[in-house]
Amino acid sequence: MKKVFVKDLLPELKGHRTLYINLDKSYIADYKKLYDYLNKHKDKQLSYMGILLFEGYKPENFKYLDNYNKMKIISQNINH
Repeated sequence: MKKVFVKDLLPELKGHRTLYINLDKSYIADYKKLYDYLNKHKDKQLSYMGILLFEGYKPENFKYLDNYNKMKIISQNINH
């Protein structure tokens, strides 16, 4: 299995204007906070379990929830 770094997955998860439609400011702040955390650790490698969880994630109906849950999987499986 190839090595996957956080920076390889970040472009897919970047927030944009249409992602934030009809969301409270607290949700937007949580999303940005988690994205900034991942951006800070972008040179770290993801564990094999994290890669499997990320690739096997089943999408929901909302793009915001998909991206947020994927970011949580990444943040919990970073090799420090």
